[in-house]
Amino acid sequence: MRNAVVSLFAVAGLAAAASGQVGSQGLTNVNVEVSTDNVAWSNAVALNQGSGAHTVYVRFSVSWVGTGNAPGGGLASFQFQPTFQNFNVGGADSIFAYKTSGSNPGVPDASGANVAPDATNMGRLGNYAGIAISTSVALTNYINTPGAGANFLRIALATVTNWIGTGTSTTANNNVSGLGGIPTGQVPPGALPPPTNDPNTTNAHIFKVAISVDTTNLRTITVDTPGAGVQYLSSTLRPRRGGIWYSATTVSSGDVFADLGVVTDGLISIIPVPTPGSLALIGLGGLMVGRRRR
Repeated sequence: MRNAVVSLFAVAGLAAAASGQVGSQGLTNVNVEVSTDNVAWSNAVALNQGSGAHTVYVRFSVSWVGTGNAPGGGLASFQFQPTFQNFNVGGADSIFAYKTSGSNPGVPDASGANVAPDATNMGRLGNYAGIAISTSVALTNYINTPGAGANFLRIALATVTNWIGTGTSTTANNNVSGLGGIPTGQVPPGALPPPTNDPNTTNAHIFKVAISVDTTNLRTITVDTPGAGVQYLSSTLRPRRGGIWYSATTVSSGDVFADLGVVTDGLISIIPVPTPGSLALIGLGGLMVGRRRR
């Protein structure tokens, strides 16, 4: 765990960048999108109850939002823990394999209905796998039942078994600092080896997985990025959390601290199939409306 954290600080330059940068420098918004074909993306999909298992792709993107000039060097660091509420109800959901360790080059952001979800095209995407994850703390899938007991799938480093916001800073399974999540980010602009830095600050696609969803039960799987699972901006800026960006293509460390802004959830809903009788009633209702208008 300590090695992974050291890598994060070294690559993103959190310690160096904390020197005096305390004012508002924009926001880091998170967008969670879902898709049934890996081509068309939106924030919600609906699956008919009783229609068997469906593969649903889930993609996480970040954007810098603020006044003035956008950071010219792209994302330096964003560490987060995705959660999937109401996952595995009935025990029939599953998550496909994805790349859980290593560093650049990351898996390609391959899109297309003919691309089967596996570890070659799922996980941290492209440049955003610039922060190394050792196999000893490889990304791990946890099923947690916090609070009222709803099932949550949570993705975090292997040592972080605690639910988000629990534990102490002296234990290996600590989950209060935000450093137990998926470390996404890029090497400094122009650094070697390739790939070169991506300066994109709008909907930068950082992570993607695919899940198999069982449609036996009516429910909604809510895919979220809880704020308490996001990294602190730096040791001196606690309790502020969010993303760190490169101000320009010439800087050697992340120097724009953008607090966590809006998180747009992804929703996967299993809905009832209309019966023939209900469809007939809908049709009759339409006829009545038509007659009244005439």
